[in-house]
Amino acid sequence: MNRLFLGIALLLAPTLTLRAQVPSDAWRTIETRHFRVHYPAEFEAWAMRAAERLEPIHAAVSKEVGFTPAQRIDVLVMNPVAEPNGSAWPFLDTPRIIFWTEPPNPDEQLGAYGTWIDLLAVHEVAHVVHMLRPSRNGFERIIEKSVLPLNPITLHAPRWVLEGYATVVEGRLTGAGRPSSTIRALILRQWAENGRLPSYGQLNSDQRFLGMSMAYLMGSAFLEWLEQRNGPDSLRSLWARMTARQRRSFDTAFIGVFGERPDRLYGQFLAEVTASAVAVKRARATQQGALFQETPRASGNPAVSPDGSQLAVVIRNRNQPEKLVVWSTGNADEEEKKYRERIEKILGRDPEDVPPLRTKPLPRTAKHELTMPNGGDIQNPRWSRDGKSIVFAHRVPDADGVLHFDLYRWDFARLTRITRFADVRDADFVDDDTMIAVHSAYGVTQLVNVELGSGRVQARGGSRADARDPLRDTAIERVVALPRVSASGRIAYVAHHDARWTLFVDDQPIALPGDAATPAWLSNDELLVTVFERGFAEVYRVSGTTASPITRTGGGAFEPAPSNDGRVFFMSLEPDGYVVRVLDKIADAPPSPILEASLVPTIPPVAASVAPFESEAVAASKPYGIGRQESAW
Repeated sequence: MNRLFLGIALLLAPTLTLRAQVPSDAWRTIETRHFRVHYPAEFEAWAMRAAERLEPIHAAVSKEVGFTPAQRIDVLVMNPVAEPNGSAWPFLDTPRIIFWTEPPNPDEQLGAYGTWIDLLAVHEVAHVVHMLRPSRNGFERIIEKSVLPLNPITLHAPRWVLEGYATVVEGRLTGAGRPSSTIRALILRQWAENGRLPSYGQLNSDQRFLGMSMAYLMGSAFLEWLEQRNGPDSLRSLWARMTARQRRSFDTAFIGVFGERPDRLYGQFLAEVTASAVAVKRARATQQGALFQETPRASGNPAVSPDGSQLAVVIRNRNQPEKLVVWSTGNADEEEKKYRERIEKILGRDPEDVPPLRTKPLPRTAKHELTMPNGGDIQNPRWSRDGKSIVFAHRVPDADGVLHFDLYRWDFARLTRITRFADVRDADFVDDDTMIAVHSAYGVTQLVNVELGSGRVQARGGSRADARDPLRDTAIERVVALPRVSASGRIAYVAHHDARWTLFVDDQPIALPGDAATPAWLSNDELLVTVFERGFAEVYRVSGTTASPITRTGGGAFEPAPSNDGRVFFMSLEPDGYVVRVLDKIADAPPSPILEASLVPTIPPVAASVAPFESEAVAASKPYGIGRQESAW
């Protein structure tokens, strides 16, 4: 967090607060020893659950960091843009934390958690506790109290240190999170194999795909490596040197603990990660099909039309509205013809020229494409049963600027809005008139039915799904996602159940060797599902209670989309973005070898067994009213 960022943050802080959930809402407050938790009344259940865990989390984080701040921390609970996130504002006089309640899905970077509230709280409390330690230098103490209320760690530590350390703590205290996740290992391994890991100068900020995530992923792995090299107290020693009476730069403080400049040690770490990634690649046989189409950045959500002739994919380019394209699943004959004609014309003009080497499929021409009139996102397109339209989710701002997921239907000539501020997504067709979807509001998720004609949303079982009154029997800790319906009406979905993502079929759990994501029906009795296991994400075929892998990939196999001709399309991760791959037939994948623990972090470390945080009783909430008044610059 550099000075420029801090200046921008100071300017944006009021805007972030006002946009999130509006001041006119019925705000309430829960007070504990170290926290004041503020939230609109609709978030009561989620905020109370968070407040009950904050004091035990504060104690555990303080012990891990080696410092216990005395300040009381204001926490704001909200959900302004319908996505999972949080932020910490470590002002020494008025520290703040913001929690966004939307839970992550299993295939997201934040999807590996025991409980979403605990993971989010540990990460953000770690930020604040880490950055509230005051300087022991007299001059800096005067500056902190009268001019700029920020400590030397906040001012001088690189972003990769601040984000990487909070990520280390998140994994250590929850036994979950990114450090032990498949997604961190997969990304580091795939980037290393391709020589695309960030240099030390790129760790803080890198505009390449997932570059800004490397402060968390590569930063946490580097800090873990440093601790293994220099002992478990070495990071605490670094924080003590940075806040010492003797003023020091970050590099000077770092050298005093680790004996060498951070960029030089990072170079050694980079070499070891690359060697480990190459060893993993050589040890595993692959079954990853053929590249069907190269797509940019976070493109994905493939869906095959009922007749198997068309593939819908969401294209996500940087700084551009998302675009839904529909391609033919057949051979790119027209594209190949035009390509040959172009090469022949070039060679006809210059017979001594050399035609280019082709290693990838030609870019396909879209049969149909859609960008939303107001820009913004497009998520999880699903074909209607007759193949004449596609339904997808898109976020829409209400009158106060808060974003809500709604469903839209696109018949290639017309776009129709189905719901209005209904907070529904991940929909699939039950029949021509009804879809099953996930209703997510105020931190609570549930499966609902959506009537396509009226846009009416009902909880399964018939009661109306009300965003301001979520199902009372739905535990906040249980997150449901990605329902899919077979031709005969059987329903599969994934749910975060007992600290893992479990596949459910007709509401019955199916045992898998790892966390489940993105189910897709092959037939009425078989389905495909992505399974996250020991650092790899592969597609499994599930028949009854039997599951077997059908892919062995380098970049993972996400979001399987089976076609009626026996092919399976899926997304796979490469350093420039997800690409569309295709298996021509379904067959069992070769066995995966047992990999040595020395290959961490290109495979996940074994997560420590950590007891869940105990809830601590808190006082009843009270109206926020006029609130606490402050004077500050």
